[in-house]
Amino acid sequence: LVSVTDNISEAIYRTGPNHELIFANRAYLRMSGYSSLEEMQQVPREQLYAQPADRARLLELMARNQYFRNEEIEYRRRDGAAWWGLTNSRAVRDEVTGKVLYHVGSVADITERKQSVDEIRKLNASLEQRIAERTAELTASEARLRTIVDHAPEAIVVFDGDTGKFLSSNVHAQEL
Repeated sequence: LVSVTDNISEAIYRTGPNHELIFANRAYLRMSGYSSLEEMQQVPREQLYAQPADRARLLELMARNQYFRNEEIEYRRRDGAAWWGLTNSRAVRDEVTGKVLYHVGSVADITERKQSVDEIRKLNASLEQRIAERTAELTASEARLRTIVDHAPEAIVVFDGDTGKFLSSNVHAQEL
């Protein structure tokens, strides 16, 4: 079983009935930046989370539902760098007593996906800003042109060449 869990890219972990870490595969250690389970066990679990309140929320979900699925959690590596995980966990109970024996869980590293989504959001915001600026520039340019046309001493008209209908004119053309 250990060789299977150590040769997959997804983090696999097991905690005891009181949520103490008792197993972490190589992927979990690598993602978290620790060299061994023992080293990781020395660190208060809250320190593995970028927002310690996330751990409290996950524990509350576990207590209420006995599981949680697809929770996007920001974690902290040993060196302090952030990484994002898509996290799942389930309580395993004794079939007779119903008592929680342990919890099993998995974490998929979604850091690149989150960074891509953030980059797309930033690009969209920048594009929207540029569109707003260009629209404002065009509106101002159109207003300046309208002022020039309206106040020109000559009669100015715009007409449709296909239909011969007048589309717009300035005051001097209308007076004529």
